[in-house]
Amino acid sequence: QIPFFQGLPAEALRQVAANSTVIALERGRILMSQHDTAEHLFFLISGVVQFYIHFQGVDDLLVGTMRESGALLGWSVFRKPYRYTVTTRCEEDCQVMRLPREIIMELVQTQPRLGYLLLKRVAATLANRLEQTRDILVRPEATGFA
Repeated sequence: QIPFFQGLPAEALRQVAANSTVIALERGRILMSQHDTAEHLFFLISGVVQFYIHFQGVDDLLVGTMRESGALLGWSVFRKPYRYTVTTRCEEDCQVMRLPREIIMELVQTQPRLGYLLLKRVAATLANRLEQTRDILVRPEATGFA
C-alpha cells in the first residue's frame, strides 16, 4: 500500500514486511532527532509530522510538515554519516512503518537492480522536497515582501 514499494519483486516485499514494524505515536512525540544515528527508515501511514532544525542558542525552527500517506521519512539511512538531518515530531497522532537500515541496505547490496530502483525513488523524493522548500522560500508571502 506504500507507493515507495509498489512494483517491487514479491520476495523483496516479503523481506520488507517481515522486518518492518507499524508504530502508533501520540501527538507531540518525537519520531527521530536531528544528529541521532539514522538506524531506521520510516513511512508515514497516517497523521501529520513536523520537521524542525535546531540552531545553537535559538529555538528549533519549523522547516516543514508532511501529511502524505506513504511519505518517506529518515532518508539519511542512505548517506554517510548516517545521521538524521532534522527532528521529526508528530503534529497529531501518527502511525508509521519502521524498517531497519540493515534490511534496506541488504536489499540494495544483494540485488543491484532493486537497489537502483529504490535509490531512484529516494532521489525523486529528495528532488520533490527540494522543490517544495524552494517554493516556500520564493513565495512573496513567506518572505514578508508581498
